[in-house]
Amino acid sequence: KAGKQPTRKLKADRKLDALLREAVDAASDDEGWASLSAVGSNLSRLASDFDTRSYGFAKLKDLIAAHPGYGLELRKGADGRANSVFVRGRD
Repeated sequence: KAGKQPTRKLKADRKLDALLREAVDAASDDEGWASLSAVGSNLSRLASDFDTRSYGFAKLKDLIAAHPGYGLELRKGADGRANSVFVRGRD
């Protein structure tokens, strides 16, 4: 099992930062929130070789939570379903 990459290495990864920003922005609603599943779909469309395991994380949610570069925030159950996760960029 891959260990988590240090946060400072994630912060230095400008390509990941731009990719996450584009994926979230493309899926976001009027308030800036995007479902994590839509963000994952956008990541696959934008970079077909994208894999969270390349960054040391098994799940996209964990990668986003650890990535400090784009200042992303996560929220659970925003649509009334306890298992749904949403993400948006912080201003």
